[in-house]
Amino acid sequence: GDKSGDDAPIKGRSTNKGETPAERISNDSEEIARIDAQMAKELEEQQEKEDLRMNEKIDRDVEVARIHVEEEIQ
Repeated sequence: GDKSGDDAPIKGRSTNKGETPAERISNDSEEIARIDAQMAKELEEQQEKEDLRMNEKIDRDVEVARIHVEEEIQ
């Protein structure tokens, strides 16, 4: 018979009969933890790149300011 209502499988979810609800929750939790760790790593890398760009801009600004001061002294 056709499954409908509460018996219908969730779209995209395999119906693994050997998996208990607790195992499913554990597997889902592991997947969420893996995704969280990956996102944290990507955000950290993005922040490092932004910090590097900011430091390079500060270095350029300091050099420009130094040149202006030298020109004013002369």
